[in-house]
Amino acid sequence: MKKTILLLILSIPLLQGCVPTMLAGAAAVGLVVYDNRSSKTILNDHNISYKAQNIINHDELLKNHSNIYVTSFNYTILLTGEVENDLLKKRAENLIKNIKGIKQIHNQVTIGPKISTAALSNDALITTKVKTELLKENGLETTQIKVITQNSTVYLMGLISKKDGDLAAEITRNINGVNKVVKVFEYVQ
Repeated sequence: MKKTILLLILSIPLLQGCVPTMLAGAAAVGLVVYDNRSSKTILNDHNISYKAQNIINHDELLKNHSNIYVTSFNYTILLTGEVENDLLKKRAENLIKNIKGIKQIHNQVTIGPKISTAALSNDALITTKVKTELLKENGLETTQIKVITQNSTVYLMGLISKKDGDLAAEITRNINGVNKVVKVFEYVQ
C-alpha cells in the first residue's frame, strides 16, 4: 500500500500534460481533455525540464544565489525566478542551452532577492484564478495553455492560435493580483 501511494505521488509531475488528463474540481469533474502534443513530446518536455533543473540546482555558483524554475513546453524552455545579478542569469541559460531537443529559451529570470513564501503562495492562488477564468471561456482551448506565475507575473505558454492567445492574455490581465502577463506561445493555425 505504501509503495502504491509513493508511486502515485512520484508520478504526479508526469501527469501534468498527459493524454488524456482527468481534471479535478467542481467545475470539471469527469471531463477528459487532450493535449495536442504527442506523448513523445510530452515525455521529452518532462525530461528536458528535469535535466535543466538538475543542472541549475547543482551548479555551485547558482545553488546559493538563485531561485530558478524551469518549464518546458513543446521543446521551448521558460526560466523564471530570481538571481542576484545579471551574470548568474546568463549563466543559468548558458548551462542548459546545449541540452538536446531545446528549440528556444525564454530567460525571464529577474535580478533581485528570492521571493518570500507568502509571495509563492500568492502566485499559486493567481495561477488557480487564471486557470479557472480561462476554463470559463467557451471555445478557448485551455488544455493547450500552461500557466506559470512568478512574483505576480503570469507566463502563458502553449500551442494555440494567435486569436486564442490574445484572448487568454486579455482574460489573465483582468484578474485581480496579476501585475504583468507574458505570452510565450507557439502559434498554430
